[in-house]
Amino acid sequence: MSQYVTLVRHAKSSWKNQGQSDFDRPLNDRGNSDGPVMAKRLVSRQCIPDLMLVSSARRAQETSAYLQRAFNLSPEQYRLVDDLYMAEPEILLDVMAEIPEDVQHLMVIAHNPGLEQLSELLAGRTLPPMPTLGIRHFACPSIRALAPPRFPEQHTSDTQIMRSIKKPDTHRNLSHNGASLLFDDYPKREVD
Repeated sequence: MSQYVTLVRHAKSSWKNQGQSDFDRPLNDRGNSDGPVMAKRLVSRQCIPDLMLVSSARRAQETSAYLQRAFNLSPEQYRLVDDLYMAEPEILLDVMAEIPEDVQHLMVIAHNPGLEQLSELLAGRTLPPMPTLGIRHFACPSIRALAPPRFPEQHTSDTQIMRSIKKPDTHRNLSHNGASLLFDDYPKREVD
């Protein structure tokens, strides 16, 4: 039986307030109009997660609100995760590996470049750029097994050595875990 991972990049955000921190940027008008459209598309595909992990950045939370309402998720199915803010693929995988064993479909709402890089690792190939509110949906044998095993980290010099060794292994280990891209969608894509 397959499990599923849906990666969602936050919707288009505003740059109007130049003094505002990146973390606190809200969605702009286009982001707010794209949110309901993409939520409806996911519902029509029956792409509804058991658990939604969301970056604590404002634009990710505002994006997730559209999806959470459309999916009718309970509070227990929704978690804000600080570590998802601007996370690299390895951090995303570490967070995914900590989900409860009974989760069959995980949705992660976060940021580029980490999400785009992770989606390419999972697909095992180069993919087109992931636009705002881009969605990539994968099947895999086990969500928790997608993260490659970590080496014990004892000293700073050992950590640097282990990280340099581990990066190539990440690509190899993911390809052995059998993840496959089921669909790739985004707001400007033409739908039938």
